[in-house]
Amino acid sequence: MKIIRDIEPSDNQKDGAKRSHNNLREVLDSGKMKNCILDSYLSGSYKRDTAIKPLEDVDIIFIIRADAWSSRLISPGPNPMDVLQTFSNAIRYRYPESSLRFQRRSIRLQLNHIDIDIVPAICDSEDTRKIWIPDTEDKKWIVTSPKIHEEITIALNKKLNGCFKPIVKLLKRWNNSLPESVSFKSFALETMATRLFQNISFDSYTSGVLYFFDFIAALGEKLSNYNWKSDYEISLGYFSQKVPDCTGIGGNTIAGISYGRVEKFISHSVRSRDKLIAALNARYTENSIQRINEIFGF
Repeated sequence: MKIIRDIEPSDNQKDGAKRSHNNLREVLDSGKMKNCILDSYLSGSYKRDTAIKPLEDVDIIFIIRADAWSSRLISPGPNPMDVLQTFSNAIRYRYPESSLRFQRRSIRLQLNHIDIDIVPAICDSEDTRKIWIPDTEDKKWIVTSPKIHEEITIALNKKLNGCFKPIVKLLKRWNNSLPESVSFKSFALETMATRLFQNISFDSYTSGVLYFFDFIAALGEKLSNYNWKSDYEISLGYFSQKVPDCTGIGGNTIAGISYGRVEKFISHSVRSRDKLIAALNARYTENSIQRINEIFGF
């Protein structure tokens, strides 16, 4: 499908990202930081292969030795801000010409061609797939599991004969084409798709996207074309907006979102569904292609 090829990150973008994250991991494995870091690995949409063009950021998890910091302990590790400050100082020393930005749970290194989010983490003592990452806003460590997210994505993509990742990319392209006041965070959108397609299958990319739009319409209590017997634990109602993390250990991926945004997201889903149905029923191929391009912002 041409539209999927068009949203795939280019080989140059992928190669550039690979060089940059490998270089960062290599230069941090030196000096005093070498004694603080036990391991590192990629996470996020880049690692799960659900990122789309342009490839804007890469996430790196750095597993740390919690006892390498002498600051006040906040179970299971030191003060989150102290850890992020240490990483910030080390990165600034190694990348003096690049911009750095503190984020709630990471440090962002802004390079010319890509951003890299550096996430310090403490490995869970009982399940090595789980990690604890800093939350500077709540001043504590929170549990998450990028490795379990990746396992879920790989298994679901295999179950759907390699079609899950392309569907997610199509939906992300659609989401990115929405006004800023309407779109959801990329990870929340991917979580919704995961919850839906863990429970239903589809026979084409078109039907998969159509099912997603119609499912959102049903969640918003709009007229739907299919008989949805479950909400798969997702709620987009006035009194409850919830898309639970698929691992079962994370929280609500749309926490803090306004109902106004949810309402607009539902309306755009309904509109896109109706456009897609019109495209499928179009008498001429040119009209069909034009309507599909409109849906995905081409």
